[in-house]
Amino acid sequence: CIRDRFWEDLEEIIEDTPPSTDLLLIGDFNAQPHWNLEDLGAIAGPCHPPPTAAAQENSNEKTLLGLMQRHELCYPQTWMNKTHTQRWTHERPNGDQVQLDHTLCRRAWRNSIQNISTDHSAGLNSNHRLVCTTLAVKRGTPPAIPAGGARYQRKPTEEQLKNFQIAVTETW
Repeated sequence: CIRDRFWEDLEEIIEDTPPSTDLLLIGDFNAQPHWNLEDLGAIAGPCHPPPTAAAQENSNEKTLLGLMQRHELCYPQTWMNKTHTQRWTHERPNGDQVQLDHTLCRRAWRNSIQNISTDHSAGLNSNHRLVCTTLAVKRGTPPAIPAGGARYQRKPTEEQLKNFQIAVTETW
């Protein structure tokens, strides 16, 4: 099934991404989580949106929760106090406005996300709204330059050249 293939491919991509990499997943997961906040721990924050009256949990919610637990991902928009208008991403044919599109990230990188909201003005030919995520990117400081100036000796001495030639000759 195409849905199963999507989740398998996503799982593989996450597994292939080193844990030290800032992983950000934004997309239509077709999931409206109805999770109990007490059971979630570090996955969701205190501003979790309430489910709509007609909402019923589907397999995507369970799959998404399992994926987030296995890979230490979190749902950062639940730490942001947003109105319903700033949160909903999909309008169903019956008029219900729900959040099916989400931003997920590694728990360790949650504080690098400054804002998540939806764009009302994006001219999409869709019943989904664009999810906008603002990140705080911090660049590391470059390594200090040694007192002598250059970091690397680009002009080897005669002795270094001779030792290199010997090493190459012995190897080949």
